[in-house]
Parts: sequence; structure tokens; C-alpha cells
Amino acid sequence: MATSSRQNLDGARASAPDEAAFWTGRTFDDFLFRSQKTESQTRRTISVKSLLTAEIALDLPIVSSNMDSVTGADMARAMAMHGGIGVVHRGITGILIETASGSNLLAGLLSNRDTPVQDADADRAVDDFMTPLSRLVTGAPDISTDEAERLMFDHRVERLPLIDGANRIQGLITRRDINLNRKQPGASKDSAGHLRCAAAVGARGDYLERAAALLEAGADLLFVDIAHGHSVIMEQAVAGLRGQFGSVPLVCGNVATSGGARFMREIGADAIKVGVGPGRGCRTRLETAAGVPQL
Repeated sequence: MATSSRQNLDGARASAPDEAAFWTGRTFDDFLFRSQKTESQTRRTISVKSLLTAEIALDLPIVSSNMDSVTGADMARAMAMHGGIGVVHRGITGILIETASGSNLLAGLLSNRDTPVQDADADRAVDDFMTPLSRLVTGAPDISTDEAERLMFDHRVERLPLIDGANRIQGLITRRDINLNRKQPGASKDSAGHLRCAAAVGARGDYLERAAALLEAGADLLFVDIAHGHSVIMEQAVAGLRGQFGSVPLVCGNVATSGGARFMREIGADAIKVGVGPGRGCRTRLETAAGVPQL
């Protein structure tokens, strides 16, 4: 019996996967690129332009994460100005105030200098602080950059809301936008010259309403972002977004396996967000003990 038990144990060990191979993983700091001879005379001529989706290319193929500690308005603007793109997190608010939710009719402008600093003012209406439409300098949707700059200079204002004849909101130009446009000609922009911006939505609850509001506000693409993207929840969310918004570019995630990547392709993702547990900012690996080391 002892001999038989030993033989069974040895056989089980021989057929089991190698434990060292199972636990071995590699991440970013474990790799370096081996240098080779180059024909380039200067690094300035080397392009790293890459496609984010079939329709959106980035001169700098870097995307900032849709985390509240990473990408707000300032980060999204900076990413776009340098040729990348920022994904605005789900908690951001706008500064052009509508007459009613969803009306797209301009009521006023709320800037940082208008925002109350005392807690006692927190429950007061925005109307008490914003600059109303009657006191705003506005421009037409098709105004040129030179005309917008001249108008802002003449009236000594730094922000120029763009509205049509019915006071419907069409956009916003700031003096900083004009200055940065001259300094950063390689910025990520759409065909109308607006800085590109992505925004994140979830896969449950009010994600369709949020997506509609973000697209109306000018988001170029949506990130459908959940911790485990290889799931029925993601499949249902993408189907809902496609059913309501058609071919809007969707970047879906997160996945960390080849099966997950194929799944995203099959359900119609335009690009795939990769990463489950590779870095210190991801809580998934800490809370669920799930993740894959990756490059």
C-alpha cells in the first residue's frame, strides 16, 4: 500500500503544471527595448502617431485614466494639447448653465471666480452666482479664431460662449484656448478645431442618460469602464449604447486575457482598455485577488 500511494503521488506531481511557471509574471519595469542602428538624423522627425479607434488618431499615443484623482478638466485639456487624450471621470460638472436640464438653451456662465467659497452658500441656487445671459458677450457658432480674439479683447472678457440665433449652446472659446492653439499646433483636435476629449460611463443604472449628456456636450468617444469587462454586463451595456447611439466610438474594458480581448472585439468595441491589477492604483487585485501581470 505504501508503494502504491507513493507511485500515485509521484504521478500526480508529474502531471501537475509547473508551479514556478504558474506564478511567474512580468510587468512594465521588467522590460527594456534593445537599441538598434537608426537612419534618423534627429528624434524630432520620428512619429509615434497611433490610432486609438479607426477614426481617431493621436500624435502622442497616451491616454490618461478616467479616475477622479487623475483626469479632470485641466488634465483632459493638457492631454489634448500635447497630442494625447484624457478620459474625464464620472464626477465632472460643466460651466455653461442651461435654462432647464436638457434644454441646451444658455441661461448663464459659471466660472471659478463665481463659485462660492463658504459652506454657508452651498445650498444656494446657481442663479445667485452665475453671470446671466443678458450680461454675457457671445459669439456665433461659425466665428473665426481671429474674430473671437478681437471680440474678447474689445469687451475685456476671457470666455466667449457660442450660441445660435435661438440661444442654443454650441460651444465655448476661452482666451487660453487661443493662446495654447498657437503654442501647441500638434494638439488632438476634431475637424472643427475643438480639443478632443473622452469620457467614461458605467454599464448599469443611468449609463445611457449619462452617455447622451456627454455626447451632447461634445465628447469624442466613450469609455465603458468596469473592473471586469469580460462579462455579460459589458455585453448588455455595449448593446444598449449601440442601440441608442449607433456607431459612436466605444473603448471598452477592462480585460487582461486574450479571451477577454476577443470578447470585446466580438461585441463591437472600437478599442480595448487593458489592465486588471497591474499597478498600485487598481483596487481590483486588492479587493478580489484577481489580476494579471502584464506589459
